[in-house]
Amino acid sequence: MPVSVDHEKCVRDFKCIDECPVKIFGFSKEEKKIVIAPEPQNICIKCGHCAAVCPEGAITLQDFTDSDFIEKNKNEILSMENIEYILRSRRSIRAYKNDQVPKEKIEELLGLGFAAPTGHNSRCVDFKVVYEKEKIDTYRKMVIDWMKYMEKEQPDTAALLDFKHIIEGFEAGFDGIFRGAPHLIIAHASKYAPTAAIDCATAIAYLELGAQGLGLGTCWAGFFNIAASFWPPLKSELNFPKSHKNYGTIMLGFPKHQYAKIIKRKPGSISWV
Repeated sequence: MPVSVDHEKCVRDFKCIDECPVKIFGFSKEEKKIVIAPEPQNICIKCGHCAAVCPEGAITLQDFTDSDFIEKNKNEILSMENIEYILRSRRSIRAYKNDQVPKEKIEELLGLGFAAPTGHNSRCVDFKVVYEKEKIDTYRKMVIDWMKYMEKEQPDTAALLDFKHIIEGFEAGFDGIFRGAPHLIIAHASKYAPTAAIDCATAIAYLELGAQGLGLGTCWAGFFNIAASFWPPLKSELNFPKSHKNYGTIMLGFPKHQYAKIIKRKPGSISWV
């Protein structure tokens, strides 16, 4: 049984019934207790909502241990002011120090990425960390090769994306692909996962925000993302698990400069229905 209820601890506040996304829990008026649907293993998506919301610790999940839960400190709930500051402070960093980021720091950051929500709690997102400079140099050259191919075969698209100047910059020693970032983080997932693209983008958003707390900077590697989807040599070099594909890549490193101000963005249009 993947889910069990300790009826001596249960105070029948019905929070588990309200919070379970697939409605495993119910209440038996005859027995006057919380009951679980037959064969819950075929229904449960292992999100942990029920155990996390129960204040009495009356629910046990087979695939979770005590170490999988962190007690919330009610005194540390963020205010809207703090949340706004964190969100608005994020910048796309395009100038990095040459220093490598310790692997322990990257692993700490990736832990936040894995905390991001996924469709139906699929947990489909995986990360590939490109840590060594030699591998980044290889990927950069392959993106440039793709751009040169596009200039010949699809000149209109190449012109639209200004590949000519990127290639000229590369040949002059300027890195317009990775901006000198010492590392890359690639979010990939099975192309058969229904919400793979959204889940990977959400995970990357968590990384972008969490990086600030570790003194790190990030920026989406847009040209690499496109090339990784269409350029066969690069797709082969990435060597993802079968059926997996790249859904987003960010540069990562220590920012070369610190920003003195936060810029307020102009809002888009809002409509109410």
